[in-house]
Amino acid sequence: MPTDDCSKRQASCQLLVQRLIAQYGWTLLSAEALVEQTLHSLPANPTLVTLQKSVIDCYTIELYAACHQSIDPVRREQGYRELYRILLGSARKWRPDQAVTAEERAQRALELVFEQIERCQSSTTFLAFALYKLRQAFTEADRAMVESATSLDEATEHGELARQATAAWQAVEIQREHHEIIQAALATLADERTKQVIVLKFLEGWSDQEIGRQLAITENHVRVLRNRGLAQLRKQQQLIDSAESYDSGVKNLAGRASL
Repeated sequence: MPTDDCSKRQASCQLLVQRLIAQYGWTLLSAEALVEQTLHSLPANPTLVTLQKSVIDCYTIELYAACHQSIDPVRREQGYRELYRILLGSARKWRPDQAVTAEERAQRALELVFEQIERCQSSTTFLAFALYKLRQAFTEADRAMVESATSLDEATEHGELARQATAAWQAVEIQREHHEIIQAALATLADERTKQVIVLKFLEGWSDQEIGRQLAITENHVRVLRNRGLAQLRKQQQLIDSAESYDSGVKNLAGRASL
């Protein structure tokens, strides 16, 4: 691979790693180590989406290795502390009005991960495995509240909590389904740079200036590619139909495509 391409790939990886570490507070790997591991695992000619997936996969593998081993107890404790922080962040998003509940559910999920870590089929799916255990912790608690109700009023109140939990998980499933719709729609964009502009603008929330700097193009060129991509996405009726029930970033994209 030409030196210029290698340098550009490394610069893109460094920028993305710095953004993800700042966003999620990762501590198990330094930015330099994570960049190095990611670059070694990348396929030929990776897209920005592929690059982000590779960074997350590399960090997930490191997190799994820290939690799964027993040789270095300090490292294992660090791994589980990191995992608890991730689970707590997710629990707070799912139940933003119940801080104590979120802490309890995250702790229960951590216990389930510790007890059942051998069931995790792949190190790259460790985070998904842990989030599933968080879902299980919420389900267990909601079921227990309903079963322990001793009066009609209590049963009504706890039953409502259970229904809210069910609705929340249904929303997660809907979001996953619509994510697949978005990916299918983006796959119809033949130009890779146009696709990157659309993803960074509407799904990642980058500014035109940030996108231009990342892709080494002018802001005017960013706007041209964005408008071209949106024009093509207007032909994707399934994407337009998903606008009403998807998350804000994709709703923004679907809404723009429907204009």
